[in-house]
Amino acid sequence: MANQTPIPVVINGAAGKMGREVVKAVAQAEDMTLVGAIDHSPEHQGKDAGELAGLGEPLEVPITDQFEPMLAFAAQERQPGVMVDLRSLTVSDRSSALLG
Repeated sequence: MANQTPIPVVINGAAGKMGREVVKAVAQAEDMTLVGAIDHSPEHQGKDAGELAGLGEPLEVPITDQFEPMLAFAAQERQPGVMVDLRSLTVSDRSSALLG
């Protein structure tokens, strides 16, 4: 993907089993970059998403439970991004209400 800005990605549910796999996939993709990692598990707050996913190196993207501030941060990227939502329906409902 020469001369194109990578797609910014936020993962909601980043500390779960599927979230960790998505973190790995995004980190290895040339056309995407992880800009945010959200999870509501208290034991994962502040941990690096790359290290938690088992990449062996930090991505310098800390896990946070701050949903709205993370989306506001991601919205400031130069290129429109995506959010991968791997949380339960109740959190997804909250996401839809904010985005829609």
